[in-house]
Amino acid sequence: MLNITFCDDDKALSDTIQSKIHLALNAKGIPHTIISFQDPVAFWSDIKNNAMHYNVFIVDLELPGLTGQELVMRIKEKVLKPYIILLTCHTEYVYDGYELEVFRFISKENYEQRLFSALYEIEDRLNKQQEQNYICKYQGVNFRIAYKDILYITKDGKYSVLHTQTHSPMFLRISLDGIWKELNSPEQFFFINRGCIINVDHIMSLKNKGSCHVQLDNGEIFSITHSKVGALAEAVNHKWGIEL
Repeated sequence: MLNITFCDDDKALSDTIQSKIHLALNAKGIPHTIISFQDPVAFWSDIKNNAMHYNVFIVDLELPGLTGQELVMRIKEKVLKPYIILLTCHTEYVYDGYELEVFRFISKENYEQRLFSALYEIEDRLNKQQEQNYICKYQGVNFRIAYKDILYITKDGKYSVLHTQTHSPMFLRISLDGIWKELNSPEQFFFINRGCIINVDHIMSLKNKGSCHVQLDNGEIFSITHSKVGALAEAVNHKWGIEL
């Protein structure tokens, strides 16, 4: 289910976008709620009190009082892995959207198809996150690990070591190739070198020039094999897709 909160100080445009979102999501049979604000201060106050309720945040980049950039940073401090969509009339701000690492950056000119496509993709991702789990046996106990909780997997001799957000490192008697095949999710898990698979959803930054490396949202940094950089950059760009 999509629980959307939306802020744009142009009430007429805000009402229009909200109405069109309802129509688009209803046409696809996607359950949803949406609440809109014209005042960014009231918008932020509501998020502070109801952060766990929302999973999609649509924000006008140019707002009085609190800018879109400020709201993005505050939302990220309050909400774990929020889906943030920035709207703007000024396409020259595209690089601001990239640096802020939002889910989509969309021009208000001819916004409909791009906005609806973004919402459909978020719904698909949320469904997959709920459905996808990795089942493994560790120290004689069966575990079900949600894909979204897996940070990365490393090689240690005959073992693969599963690093997650919720457990201590788990040493599994299976090769990296074997665990890769069992995960069967090449759009989410990526071999960055011969000894490490990372979860693309946890990437915070990617340096693809000189000494290539990737940083995850837990702060850890990993080197990338040069031949892998292009494909990983493409995967990251898809995750962070900025559309104009």
